[in-house]
Amino acid sequence: MTLKNTILTLLLVATLIVGVNSPMLFIASLVIVIYLGRPVFIKLTARLSYQKTFLLYGLLFGLLTEFFAILDNLHLLKEERILLHPEPVIDLVFGIFYYGLFIVAWLLLLRRYDFSKKTIFISSGIFGILSEQGGAIVLGIIASPLLGTLLAFLVMSVYGVFPTLAYYLASAKFPERQKPNYPQYLLIPITFFIFWAVYGNIFHKLLLMVFG
Repeated sequence: MTLKNTILTLLLVATLIVGVNSPMLFIASLVIVIYLGRPVFIKLTARLSYQKTFLLYGLLFGLLTEFFAILDNLHLLKEERILLHPEPVIDLVFGIFYYGLFIVAWLLLLRRYDFSKKTIFISSGIFGILSEQGGAIVLGIIASPLLGTLLAFLVMSVYGVFPTLAYYLASAKFPERQKPNYPQYLLIPITFFIFWAVYGNIFHKLLLMVFG
């Protein structure tokens, strides 16, 4: 084992221990596991197309992220929980649609343009900052720049990690594509505005009608 892998393994153990009391830290554990085990995860989906691989891992990591959020909110009253739905099982059902559509949005973009992992992480993170809690994160930055920025960075990491990890595992399968020009980066906010509108105005309302 190299020194780098040894350090990462120790960090993995540390995040798992600390994550018992702060479950959102399990996201850091997930990042380390995927980095160290990349060959294994790539082999597991060797027979799948790049589309299926990206969608599968994107949805899986998205649901894991939501599961960590559930664990982080269980001690709160239902009305105080910051989740897609206060009931844990129903929340995961909502998550299938939310994270599924999120990853589909990225797949539509990545099928044509070779956006970098950094772009995926930052763009997804900015979307999270703008959309989380109805814009409360942005207001928090204005009200308390230091603490608000720290919280924004954490939210950015939560939203940025799962699609970036999915692309990290699936990128080698993607065909050669066009490198995006600066105007084509505008497709990212346009696509995610459509995602936000479709999920919020159609899927979320339908799910609320079914589950309440």
